[in-house]
Amino acid sequence: MREYRSMIGLSAAALLMMLGVGLIVSLLPGRILALTGSPAQVGLLASSYAVACLLLQVPFGRMADRLGMKPLLVGGYLVCALAGWIYYFAASALPIFGGRVLQGAGEAPLLALAPALLSLKHPRLRGLAIGLYYAAIHVGLAGGPLLARPLARVWSAEGPYLFYALLSMAGGLIVWILVEDQDPAVRLEKKSPTFRDLLIPLSQRGLRPILSGIALHGAGYGVFLTTVPAALITEKGYGQTAISWFFVLFYGMMSVTQVVGGSWSDHWSRRGVLVTGFAAWAAGLFLFPSGSDIWVYVWLGLASVGLGLSFSTSLTFLGERTPEELRGSVSGTYYMLWGLGLFLGPILMGKLAAGWGFPLAFRLMAGLLAVNALGLVLAGRREALEQEA
Repeated sequence: MREYRSMIGLSAAALLMMLGVGLIVSLLPGRILALTGSPAQVGLLASSYAVACLLLQVPFGRMADRLGMKPLLVGGYLVCALAGWIYYFAASALPIFGGRVLQGAGEAPLLALAPALLSLKHPRLRGLAIGLYYAAIHVGLAGGPLLARPLARVWSAEGPYLFYALLSMAGGLIVWILVEDQDPAVRLEKKSPTFRDLLIPLSQRGLRPILSGIALHGAGYGVFLTTVPAALITEKGYGQTAISWFFVLFYGMMSVTQVVGGSWSDHWSRRGVLVTGFAAWAAGLFLFPSGSDIWVYVWLGLASVGLGLSFSTSLTFLGERTPEELRGSVSGTYYMLWGLGLFLGPILMGKLAAGWGFPLAFRLMAGLLAVNALGLVLAGRREALEQEA
């Protein structure tokens, strides 16, 4: 049991806090609209979070390689709790945006360092361990919105934000009690890694399709949260209930397939799982615009399966090519690329959809995914030939 304490602790803490995240993310847009009356201000909720999370990934990774990951993980949960208290007391939009910046800063180590720590603690099951962690995150995100109505009956309108703060504090306590830090022997004792150090493992030719795939993962995640619902409303005429079911499908498929994909990659081939994931993701996005009725959900479900299969596997694959003492830093670099895709992907897809229509925009993205899958196959064959030589 002790062998799995860190896996259980990190997953349980993430599940608890993400219940709160799923809850407040569903409420904050309406609160901003009520405070400002401006739909344009709602977009700042995503931008303020993404910028903080993006900019802090590499610095936190470098700190973790020097000081250890556990202190930063506990600190991340406490910073998120502080953001919840700010939401609770906010009487205007400005403190809420400040809270989103803090939330992005608090979640930065949780996204990058927890998987890095799991890969160190469970080298033989790293795919499964990371998959379970991300599954816990998405189960929490899916369940959070379902708590909004019951909590509104019990508490005031601001009660859910206090609930989020308490869940974040509980997550930090769980990590503090259950999670073991990495072995001090693998930490950098003399100096933090330079950016040149980070580029050494990332500059391997065989990893280039992985790096482009990371940015595509971020873009795809953002597109599922923004562009796909917009297309369902404008192109398919779906209402709020249908959109809610889409999110249940998306988060549900992400949860299941990350566990399955992680375990599958441990026993089969990381590259094989990645190629399968990108192919399924590309096929689902390509077919989705022409679907109707139940087929819309079938193709979106297929795309969600593909995204889930390749998401955690790509981080596991990258970690295996990285020295242990740089694992936190490279994980931070991973999420920096992922965050860049998350920030730019929905913007570019929105512009393409406005100019050429949603169907062509989705099919162009499907083409990029297919090209990346082909790049993974060719890189694998090149590595195999080099090993034979």
